[in-house]
Amino acid sequence: MKTFNPSLGGEPAIPQAGSELVKVLMIGNNPIEMSTLFDTMRAQNHSGLVLDTSFTLEDARHKLQKNTPHVLLIDENLGVKNIQELMQLLESDETYKDIPVALLKDSNYSRVAFNGIQEYVLKSDLNVERLVATLIQAIRFRKSHLYLYRAYRAGKQEVNRLIRKRKNRIRQIAVSLQLWASQRAKV
Repeated sequence: MKTFNPSLGGEPAIPQAGSELVKVLMIGNNPIEMSTLFDTMRAQNHSGLVLDTSFTLEDARHKLQKNTPHVLLIDENLGVKNIQELMQLLESDETYKDIPVALLKDSNYSRVAFNGIQEYVLKSDLNVERLVATLIQAIRFRKSHLYLYRAYRAGKQEVNRLIRKRKNRIRQIAVSLQLWASQRAKV
């Protein structure tokens, strides 16, 4: 069975092809809507995806602990409070903080934004190809975000090291100048 492997740079965003399938956890509070989406994805038999659904926040926590997914797909109808709670859980736990998240939206008119969401997709005119493309984009976006964050931290450490080195050199010069000035004053 073939698996898709969206990657950015030399490092894979998900497990290497042939080793593991991409695990997607779909979270929403409408069983009919989520089941329809689940069945549509299954009917298309899209290789490379392992789908799981969760209809409550507690069930989502349990499934996150049991089998950590590679990407989350959250239905906006889960509610602002529940989505914020879920995002806080993801951000606070080292195991989950790097999981990419995509949000299924009912319309483009809602103005609620959540920190940590990499991609948004509208439910209207949703098809399997668009959904898979959204999941790939979420994974790539999160991967590039992590790369830039690591590069920033490494650069910041290098700049701090150079600043410390420069300060030490300035101190050495200041001490040398003081010694020179004190010797000059004696003469």
